[in-house]
Amino acid sequence: MSNLNRIILVGFVSTDPELKNTADGVPMAKFSLAVNRPQRADGSAGEVDFIDIVSWRRQAEIASTSLKKGNQAIVEGRVQVRSYDDASGKRVWSTEVVANNILNLKENMVSVPYPRAEEAEPAANNLEDTIPEVSENSEPLPAEEDIPF
Repeated sequence: MSNLNRIILVGFVSTDPELKNTADGVPMAKFSLAVNRPQRADGSAGEVDFIDIVSWRRQAEIASTSLKKGNQAIVEGRVQVRSYDDASGKRVWSTEVVANNILNLKENMVSVPYPRAEEAEPAANNLEDTIPEVSENSEPLPAEEDIPF
């Protein structure tokens, strides 16, 4: 049986990304994403989860300069659970999302105005006007085995 560890989150950046370099000089950025849970059955708002996001290398550098607290973003990645010993020697477990792709919705949204009703093209009144004519001279459709998919 195959395994799959993939997650897609849409939320708001709740902390500015913090860029650091590892001992080997590899850039790493960490930030938190606030993601709403679904609305409750009684209609009240769901809770908010604050999910730690980690990105690496060039993506970390881009995230640290383009993402700001309050931006809406889509993060696609994988869930990672790790442990480490804190300063007092106590074992600490951490769950985070390692980002493969980050899309800053604030920078990537394009506004396309809808035409007003009076500016829109009139709809066809007669459906027959929109259907192309087929004559006896038209090419026949290819046989099913000739279709490339």
